[in-house]
Amino acid sequence: MFFICISIIHNHPPPLPEKIPAEIKNNLQLLIKQAIHQDDTITLRFLLSGNLINTFFNKEILAEVHVSLNNIDKLRYLIRKAYKNLHPFRQKVIDVQSNLDIANP
Repeated sequence: MFFICISIIHNHPPPLPEKIPAEIKNNLQLLIKQAIHQDDTITLRFLLSGNLINTFFNKEILAEVHVSLNNIDKLRYLIRKAYKNLHPFRQKVIDVQSNLDIANP
C-alpha cells in the first residue's frame, strides 16, 4: 500500500471582497438619491465623473472607498434601485408632464 502526498502552495492573492459594507452602501445610496433629486437624469458616467464622490466620501475614485465598488454592474444596480424606489411606477417628472399635456391640450 502506497500513500502519495502532494502539497500545492498557492501564490495568487486572495479574491477581492464582493459585498459592499452596509454603511458604505447606505451612504452611496443616499448620495445617489440626493443626485437624483437635483437632476433626474443621473447616469453611471455622471456619478463616476462628477465631484460627488470627492465631496461625499473625500476620495478621488470609488475603488478607494471600497474595493468591491470597482464592479460597474453593482453601481448600475444601485442607481436602478434608487430610481425604482423614487419612481415605483417608472414615472419620471417628464413623463408625468407629458401625460398631463396630452390629457389637457
